[in-house]
This record gives sequence, structure tokens and C-alpha cells, in this order.
Amino acid sequence: MREVEHVRCPLCGGDDARQLSVQKGIYGVVKCRVCGLTYLCPRPTKRGIAAIYNEQYYKDPAVGYPDYLKTFHQHRETILQIFDERLRAVSQFKRGGRILEVGCAYGLLLDYFRKHGWETYGVELSQTSARYAQDVLGLDVQNVPLKRAQFPDLFFDVILMLDVVEHLADHKSAFEVIRRILKDDGIVVVQVPYELFHWEKVLQAIASGRRPGTIAPDAVPAHLCFFTPRTLRLMLEKHGFFVLKRESGNYGRIRERIFPPSTDSKFLICRLLKVIYYRLGVRKLLRWLAPKLKQGSGIIFYVSKRI
Repeated sequence: MREVEHVRCPLCGGDDARQLSVQKGIYGVVKCRVCGLTYLCPRPTKRGIAAIYNEQYYKDPAVGYPDYLKTFHQHRETILQIFDERLRAVSQFKRGGRILEVGCAYGLLLDYFRKHGWETYGVELSQTSARYAQDVLGLDVQNVPLKRAQFPDLFFDVILMLDVVEHLADHKSAFEVIRRILKDDGIVVVQVPYELFHWEKVLQAIASGRRPGTIAPDAVPAHLCFFTPRTLRLMLEKHGFFVLKRESGNYGRIRERIFPPSTDSKFLICRLLKVIYYRLGVRKLLRWLAPKLKQGSGIIFYVSKRI
């Protein structure tokens, strides 16, 4: 029996939420009626959350990711292009210095930053991934939760939290650590997927004959919160940060090569709509346009701490 717990809204602390769906027979996806945050309730217990990040997390898509290293080597050119985009984006604010990646996996992005002159550090829960980063790449990576990582106060120029905040069970503790170890003029790059209420997810729900917000979100139960630009901004402001810049990006350049989108549906009209959307270039056009309008499937904030 999977252990679960009921929680209040991670953003406002409210206890008034409406259920959108139930995933995997046990995990409720609910939306707070007070602040609008969508989150998992019930969700795994602390012990259950820790068990998610086992040695299969970066190898099995049913748990977390498809084979992480294999994917990197198969799609190296595209992934390095993504890394370069990240480097150039960070360079808008900082040209070098100490950088920490929270949840650094195998350290591939950190290795790229190091090759471009940065002093790199990482924190990673998966023992296998952390050992690869340490032993193969020679990176300074600690295999501990963020709150147990050993870093001096005011140490980092840049902290990367890429696809991390939606996994956090305790935002308060995590952001207290981030504020402590970040320099007063440092920046944090926060990226989360725009799930459930992103325009593309709304279209998918409608095409499946469902109400917006009721389709299965990604990575349940690893994802505990499902942010919109508004709720992510509120979460960051609540914990002592202010937004310097918001960007938008698209997820899926690699994933869709591994798992091409399906045009199957039991309804003929839905199949036709999916063919038009996926096969005739409509999606490609909209995905090109969406980030320019800050409507991409990834929400990216560059933030600094309030002093």
C-alpha cells in the first residue's frame, strides 16, 4: 500500500481546494480556491517522496526520465545547443563566478559551464548520478538533500533550479537555504513546466473531450505542484525573491523524438484535429510563436533576493 498524506496548499496554506482529477488511483490533483495553485493532495509521504529518486529515476521513464546518458549521447548536438542557450541566458546577468545546480543529475550541464570558465558545484539526490558527476566528470557534487549541503553563506553568484521547484515538498526550507548561500547580488534561475493550464494542454484536453485541467499532468507523483506564471511568481515572492526577468521556453525537443505524439483517438473528429495539429505543421508554427509571446510550455524566472 502506497503511503500518502493530505496537505494544505503549499502556497497560501489554505485548505479549500477542488479536485480536478485522480492519478494512478490514489493521487489527487487539486486546485486551491484561495490562491489558485494546483497541487497534489493526497501526495506521497516524506518517505515515499525520497523513494522516488532511486537508482531508476534517470533510467526508467515510468519513474522519471528515459535513459539519461543514452539520450544525451544519441541527441548530443541538440542537447549541447540547449546548454549553450542556457549559458547565454545566464550571461545576461553574470559572466562568470561560482554556480550551483540544484538537482544536477549526471552533471552534464555543469560540465558545460565549467568548460566555459565557471566554478561549478552541484547537489543531487540520486547516488548513481552523483557518482558519475564526481568520478567520471570530476565535478564537485554533493549527494545529499539541499538542506544538508555544506556551503558557506553568500557563496554563489548563480544558482540553477531547473525543473526542481515542482518537486519540492517544503518550499520554505529550500528557499531559506538558497537565500543563505546566494550572494546579495546573485541570481537564481527557476524553470518549471507549465502544466495543465498551458494553452497546449487545454487544447489536448478539449481534443480528448475533457475539461481543461483534467488531463494527466507529467511525472505524478514526482511533481507535487503544477505552476502557472502567476502562481510561480507568488511562490518566489512569498519566500523573499523578486523577479528580474521572465522568459518562456518549450519543453519536448528531445522527448518528442523518443516519444512522438500520437494521433490516435476513438473519435474521428479528434483524430482529424490531431492530424492537422501534429502532422500539418500547425503545432510547429505555434511552438515557434509561443515563446515570443511568453506562452511556451516552460516558465523561466530570473530572480534575486530581497535584502
